[in-house]
Amino acid sequence: MTAARNTTDKRSQLLDAAEQIIVTKGLSSLTVDDVTGAAGVAKGTFYLYFQSKAHVVAALQERVVERLIAQQQLLLSRLPEDDWLGRLEAWIVEMINGYMHNAHLHDALFAHAPGDADVQTGVSAANRHLLMLSTLLSDGADAGVFSIDQPKINAVLLYGAIHGVLDYVVHHDKSISQDLVIEEACEFGRKVVGAH
Repeated sequence: MTAARNTTDKRSQLLDAAEQIIVTKGLSSLTVDDVTGAAGVAKGTFYLYFQSKAHVVAALQERVVERLIAQQQLLLSRLPEDDWLGRLEAWIVEMINGYMHNAHLHDALFAHAPGDADVQTGVSAANRHLLMLSTLLSDGADAGVFSIDQPKINAVLLYGAIHGVLDYVVHHDKSISQDLVIEEACEFGRKVVGAH
């Protein structure tokens, strides 16, 4: 095994352990000792890869986003390049599926407190997932398929709306099915881009 591979494996081991602790016990229960114990490595090994618990959380946030983007890119790669509406709907469906599959982890990592009456859905300008949607809308508009003048603003509106619904369903009304959320979000997306 090469040194680079071993480094990647140890780092992944630590991240996997931290993710499992967050999923089962919550972010507030995450400690360096618990992470190293669950990963089966010495405490010093932790500090070879991460400076602190906060750095582990940041790395996990990046990993969650990377997984979602990779899955969306895979789905989009299977569609014709000129199927802009299909691409938008695939993006929406995978956003919803990805969030619902990892809701507890997502909320813990991105500062949503389960049961909090005022869940905040912040949208950062550096959000690569939002940038992916913005690019998709811009490209669809450039191709003359989407009837939008402001792709970036429309991307933020669509992204925020979907996130808001998902937060509401997960935290306040589990009687709303995931299929219904997908159906309504896709319909909303079609309206946003002018494809009724």
